[in-house]
Amino acid sequence: MDSGPGLLSFTLDRVFNVNSTQEEVYEFSARPVIESVLEGFNGTVLAYGQTSSGKTYTMMGNPDLDDQKGMIPRSLEQIFQASQALKSQGWKYYAGLDVGNLQRDYKGLACCKSHGCSRWWFFKVHNQA
Repeated sequence: MDSGPGLLSFTLDRVFNVNSTQEEVYEFSARPVIESVLEGFNGTVLAYGQTSSGKTYTMMGNPDLDDQKGMIPRSLEQIFQASQALKSQGWKYYAGLDVGNLQRDYKGLACCKSHGCSRWWFFKVHNQA
């Protein structure tokens, strides 16, 4: 896409449509990040978009229904399953987790309301092994 005066150009790895499942979004977006965390790297999953665009549903979903679990419950399951497997091999594994809504929790980092900016959800995992 060519950028003209005042226009911006963006490159996307993938666009999910309205029929995409929570699992599909997780497998493409968050699973590789969590796998890296389990290898000792820090990782962040960020949901960005307009108000009412589905950020909370994407991140949390409905944790009580397997097919509707969002990225956070799925990530925690992946981390706990991996840590149990490592524990059975004699490993000690420690992980930390920060979850928040930037506009609510970190107002100085989110764009100001006067500019009509969107809200952000983030999920940051760090390995403390």
